[in-house]
Formats: sequence, structure tokens, C-alpha cells
Amino acid sequence: MFPLVRSFLLPLGLFWASIAAAFAAPGPLTLWFTTPGTPGKTQSWQQEALPVGNGRLAAMVYGGVAQEQIQFNEDTIWSGQPHDYTNPNSSLANLALLREDCFNRVPKAKTLADATNGLIGVPIQEAAYTAPGALALSFPQAQFTNYLRTLDLDTATVAVKYESEGITYQREISAGAPSNQVIMIRLTASQPGHIHFKCAFTSPQTATYETTGQDLIMHGTVTAANNPHYGLSNAVVYDARVRIQTTGGSLTTTGDAISVTNADEAILLLGVASNVKNYKELSVDPVTTCSNQVAAAALVGYPRLRQAQLQDYQSLFQRVTLDLGANDRTNLDLGTRKKQMSLDGLDPQLVTLDFQLGRYLLIAGSRPGSQALNLQGKWNDSPNPSWGSKMTLNINEEMNYWAAETVNLPECTLPLFDMMNDLAVTGHRVAAATYGADGWVVHHNTDLWRDAAPCNSLDGIWPTGGAWLCQHVWWHYLYTGDKAWLATNGYPLMKGAALFFDKFLVRHPVYTNWLVTCPSFSPEHDEAIYKVATVPGPTMDNELCRDLFTHVVAASEILGVDNDFRDRMKYLLSQLPPDQIGQGGQLQEWLEDVDASIDTAHRHCSHLVGLYPGDQISLYYTPELAAAAKHSVDLRRDANSALTPWSCAWRMNLRTRLQEGDAAWKNLLFLYGYNKTATNLIFADNNRQLDAIFGRLAGIANFFVQCPREEIILLPALPTALAHGRVSGLRASGAFVINDLTWTNGQFTGATLISQAGHPGKIRSRWPLRILEDGNPLAIVPTIPTLYQFPTRAGATYRLEPMK
Repeated sequence: MFPLVRSFLLPLGLFWASIAAAFAAPGPLTLWFTTPGTPGKTQSWQQEALPVGNGRLAAMVYGGVAQEQIQFNEDTIWSGQPHDYTNPNSSLANLALLREDCFNRVPKAKTLADATNGLIGVPIQEAAYTAPGALALSFPQAQFTNYLRTLDLDTATVAVKYESEGITYQREISAGAPSNQVIMIRLTASQPGHIHFKCAFTSPQTATYETTGQDLIMHGTVTAANNPHYGLSNAVVYDARVRIQTTGGSLTTTGDAISVTNADEAILLLGVASNVKNYKELSVDPVTTCSNQVAAAALVGYPRLRQAQLQDYQSLFQRVTLDLGANDRTNLDLGTRKKQMSLDGLDPQLVTLDFQLGRYLLIAGSRPGSQALNLQGKWNDSPNPSWGSKMTLNINEEMNYWAAETVNLPECTLPLFDMMNDLAVTGHRVAAATYGADGWVVHHNTDLWRDAAPCNSLDGIWPTGGAWLCQHVWWHYLYTGDKAWLATNGYPLMKGAALFFDKFLVRHPVYTNWLVTCPSFSPEHDEAIYKVATVPGPTMDNELCRDLFTHVVAASEILGVDNDFRDRMKYLLSQLPPDQIGQGGQLQEWLEDVDASIDTAHRHCSHLVGLYPGDQISLYYTPELAAAAKHSVDLRRDANSALTPWSCAWRMNLRTRLQEGDAAWKNLLFLYGYNKTATNLIFADNNRQLDAIFGRLAGIANFFVQCPREEIILLPALPTALAHGRVSGLRASGAFVINDLTWTNGQFTGATLISQAGHPGKIRSRWPLRILEDGNPLAIVPTIPTLYQFPTRAGATYRLEPMK
């Protein structure tokens, strides 16, 4: 399905030369700071610490001198335990009552009482992704000079370097390849015999500690996440183990710590494992699992562990290159650059760095076999993180993966599809018991235990989370061309989600031509605008259902299956409410024209999902709706200090879809300042979520290439500030790879298109094109203005150039 990673190993001399950049002067793909972070301080963790990860394991590095802390996570360490959240009082009679409440617009109190009784999940709150602990390292160096802390994106290495009493000390921290499953720490000094440190575990959970041989061990039990909002008893236990290997010197142990003195070098291999086998079973022995993982890694040895890590990581990361130019600001530390960029926008290389940082975090946080990304990716130092650090499906989880296919990381979406396959099971129980429906449903949140029922309160009564997730299924097929995957995995997921809506949609008693979702919600609006608690058929639901049904029809035609079901989907498409334009010229958020002009700061743009990430609203095919959508974006306001970072990132992407590059750029600069993004560019400043950086990643990619309606648009939203550049390795729908896409003074100068599946090429360009295959011009005349369509051969390369 994907290119195989080469299995050969470099000679070790060449290997060490290949990673020397970890301690070289900061380069263009390096985040760097000249001061240490403060271990254990929450603000420092958020603003200054630097991440590593391999999907399942993740760690944050502060870079302290006398005190270092490697705060770690393992992606199955959550509060709670396997649980069916389905409301035990669910019944079709209760559903009928809730529909009556919804259609009759009854007071919120009655709707809440009826929903709590027979719809909202039990318990009402889901579990939380929680922090297992940290590895604390104590060093004797109190005074130091020439400090440098870096994250080298090309080698996925956090490095710390400083001088003390004439000795240069260095650390390098990286996450081993997924096959090795350890966090690796290497300590060296410029003179032999100068590595001295003490190593201990700390944890916010209930934990005990012991040592055996060269291993320090923590046995943990999740307890600290027992927030009163979370109603499940905790049953997750875990082990963390670090093995210390030294060259020279001596190692001594106590009951809860290991000390090393006079070593030339020290290697620390950190493993973590829990008892979680999957969302429904706690049967893993974490003691044996963790011990075996660390022992296996130790047998491989650090040089080959690092070589395997580089080979695995760079096979993904180095697929895409982006060059937007640079200036002397690359010589400034990251915090200074971010602040100046927000003020004047004169640091294009920071955009390149931000783009590649987003790709790095996607690789580090979402790999085949791992859990899907959550609100904080995989990096969390809190036992009770904001919003439980769950998978929030009314925008945030989808935003995490918006860019994955375009930025050539299709493997990184596989954990999302694994989660969806689990939800197809738990969501089927909810669909049947709560709604009397077939297929599967999930609402606005889920957790490790795959809750599919509504949660929180009335805002959880939004049943289209599965439809939104299915966009990613369709994109994965479009961008990879993998028909076998579509048949065995993608289409069954989409069909199951559509089966639910086939039963759930109900005829509106007033607008009798329309089938609507009921009860539902337009996240996260309530009485302040619409004056009721739940609503039938909000625009967002109609757009997501239209999107899902359309893709099910297309997939069934591609696979040649389910003719009758396809016809049923076509019928349902004809019955959905159309998008409507209100009296103020806005795209209506509801069936009724009640959008308020004063609603200028709401963080959600739910009714605009048909513009982006969907493609039903098009500048080319539905210009009136596009104009109404633009008016709605204008009403919600760009670069608004009241916005959350992810909502500003969504506005950035809405602007790119409207081909308003400079307006999108304004949102990007706003995210770099005004306390919307942490100093390290990673977290959202107010709640430590990662969705905004993944939203920025999508927005930056959308400057250069977009693929709405399976057409490849070249430079659709290029900001004036990025007048010159080159990008290679982006993927496009139709299973194409775009190399050497270049532009000068804002004008397209050329691109190379590689056809991986032999699908027809559909190129939209405002510049007249000539297209060459193997150097020979193709006789292509645009079928409609600006659209070039032509057959391609699998494996062939096509050169796109502006007409002379």
C-alpha cells in the first residue's frame, strides 16, 4: 500500500556522521532556545519543553541543567475502564418524546430532563487521557555557559548542550522506531569520566518504585484522574522501566533511584506499558511487556536503535520539502521569531518550520498500531487535562488529520480508521438501543473506551460525528488510489455510517419535503441564538450527510456493489434540505433564517463545513453559495481575540478555500501572536491542545495545492507575502504526487505530476498551461475555462508549465 522502508543498515561510521546535525549550529529545520526550561513547571512544559514520540510513546524534554525531566506518556493510559456508555433507559418511546421536544421548541429544562433520562450516556462524562509520570535526572552542574536546546526536525532529536567548568555536556533524546518502543536518552561529555547523575521516577498517580540490576522500575495505578466529573472506576495499571547502560564509571542503586558516577557515556532506555489490550479488554501484563521491550532494545544497542529510528522516521519526513526563502531571522531564537512574525510577517522560513513541525508531530503522534491523536496529540503532563484530552469529534479530531493525505503521510491516518472500526461496534449498540437504527453512530466526543453515546449535556446531542469522520475515509482512497483498502475497510465504514442515517432521518412536520436529523445541535450554539436547546436539521448535519451519501454512491460505483443501496442513497440525497441563503446574505446555520448579525465571535463555523473541509460549496460550481459562505466568514470575523486557536485555524482554512490567501495569512500571523500559540509553536496557549498546529499545517498546504471535487488547483490561495517558493512531495486526489511546484513573484512557473494509479488528471489553473508527457506536449484544450483534463498512465510523469 505504501513504500516499504529500506531494511539495510549503514556502516556505523557513516551513521554517526548522519546524526551529527543534532549538535550542529541551528539549521533551517531546527527549533532552538538558549535557555533551559523549568522541570515540573506547567507553564514551562507548555511554552518551552520539546516533544518526541513514536505514536504509542511520547515525551516532553525541558532541558534543565542541574535538574532535567523527561515527562512521558503512553497512549493507553487513561482513566476509567472498558464500559458501554449506552443509556440503559433508551427506548423508541423516549426518542419520540425527544423529537417532539425538538420540533416543538420546548424549554431547555424539559429537553435536558428527557435526554438525561433516556438518551445521554451513563456516566455523562467520559474518561480522560492522563499523565503516568516523569523521569527525573539530577546533575552536579549548577553553573553553565553556552547553553543550547534544540529540536532537529530532520532527525527527530531533542538535543541539549552546555559548558560547565571547561567541560561540554551533551544530551540527545529521541523516540525509538515503533518496532523498538523505547524513548532513548544519550549523555556524553567532552572529557572521559565526567558523567555523573541520579535517576528517579516521579508520578501524579499512585506508584511504587524498585530497582533491579541496571533497571529502575515504576509500578503505577491510575488514580489521580478521578475527577468527580468522570464516573468510571479506574482499572488501568502500568509499568515504566528505564535501563541505564554506561561506558566506564560506576552504577549504584537504592530502592527508588539509580546513581551513575565517573562514566564516559550513559544510555537510558525508557519503556512504558499498560494492561490495556484494546477498548474492551484489560489483559496485558504490563510488567512482563515493559520488561521485554526494554530488554529487547538493550540487546539491539543504542547505535542501531538510533539508526533504525532515523531510517524509519526520515522515510516519512523527507517525502516533502518546502522552501519559502529565508533571512537573518533564522539566527534568532524561536520565541523572538514568533513574536516578530506576528507583528510584521517578514519571516517566511518560520512558515516552513511551522509546516514541517506539524508534519513532525503527526509522525510522532499517530503511527500504525497506535491510538489516534487526541486533543493534546499524545503529550500531556496533567492527570486532569483540559476537556479530558479526549477525541472531540465536532471539529478538533478531524482537524488533527485534515492535512495528513496532502502532506504525504497517509500511514498516519490508519490509527484514526482503527478507532472508527471500534466505534462501528460500540456505535452500533448505541444506534440500535437509542435510535432503533442500523449501522453505527457517534456523537461529539469519544475516549479510549470508544463511547459513542451523547455525553456532557445537551451539547452532546449531535449525531453526525461518524459522518464527519468518514470524510477522511474517502480522502484516503482518493489520495492513495487503494481500491482494495476501499473495499475491505473504507466502504464498510462509510456504508455503516450511512445505514444509521437511513433510519434516523425523519420527515420535518413543517418543511415536509425534507428529511432531517432530529434531535440534533449546531455545535456549540444554544439558546443565545436559536432560543432552544436542540434543533432539527442544522445546516452542518445536512452538509455532512450529503457528503457521506455522495461518497457512498461513488464508492459503490467504483466497487460495483450494492446497487439497491446506492439508489437508496440517491433518494436520501434528494430529500435533504439544501443550503439556504438568509436575508442578510449569509449562509443559514439553521433551517430558519435566524442567524444573528451580532454573532461575530463564535468559535464554531459549523454551517461552513460544506465549504471546508467539505467541497459542496464551490467558487466554480456554486458561486452564490460561496458568496453567502464568505459573508458568514466575514460575520464571524478573522483574527478575533475572542477566538480559540483552533477556531482561528479553521477560519484560515475557510479563507484558503475561498482563495483569499491574504486573509488566510492574516489568520496565520494572528495565531503566531496574541497568546494564541505557545513559544515552542506547539500548543494552543489557553488549553494546551494541538489541533491548531494541525489546522495551520492544513492551511499552509492549502496555500499551494487544493483538491476540491477531485480537481487539483495549483497555488489557489498564495499569500502576497510568500511571493517566491518551491514545494515537492505533496499528494493530490487521483493518487498523484506533485513535485517541483515553483512560483516567482506570485506567478506559477512549473510543476511535475506523478500519476501513481493512472487516474485521469484534472488540473485547474488560472495560468494557461501546457502539459508534457515524457517531454512531448499533450494536445489539451480546457473543457471549461481554467480546467485541464487528460488521461494518465500509472507511473508516468507529467510536466506542467505556463504557456509562453
